[in-house]
Amino acid sequence: MMLSPDGRYAAYGTVDGHAVVIDIDKWAVLVAAAPAVDAYMDSGRDESGFVGLDDVLGARR
Repeated sequence: MMLSPDGRYAAYGTVDGHAVVIDIDKWAVLVAAAPAVDAYMDSGRDESGFVGLDDVLGARR
């Protein structure tokens, strides 16, 4: 794994030759949000007050 000079991005290569770049700041936010996501998923996920994405965007192609 390589870290960018400013420390904001990390990159690594996969076995099949693809490069993966990670934005460290965004990754930290996602990791910090994980407990809230777990609590939501464990709560029974009451989504009755929300509108479905298909209703907003229409049918997918």
